[in-house]
Amino acid sequence: MDVHDVGDYKVGDEWRVLEPRHVPHRRARHLHPGRHARVPRRWWNIGVRIEDDVAVTADGCELLTDGLPRTPAEVERAMGA
Repeated sequence: MDVHDVGDYKVGDEWRVLEPRHVPHRRARHLHPGRHARVPRRWWNIGVRIEDDVAVTADGCELLTDGLPRTPAEVERAMGA
């Protein structure tokens, strides 16, 4: 499945309307640029990204990545498993 930038955002001069079976991808991220006096050194130069795929349905949407770890504790548990 290819979820990154597939197809046109506009058709002619009009923004494309999401339709059932479209699967947009969204991501939230925090990139820490490095040295900062209030941030412990172990957290310098890292990035954290949480991504989701959302399927558009006839009557709304379905979060395909529902149930994946989100909180720091959940992610750490998953990484330790």
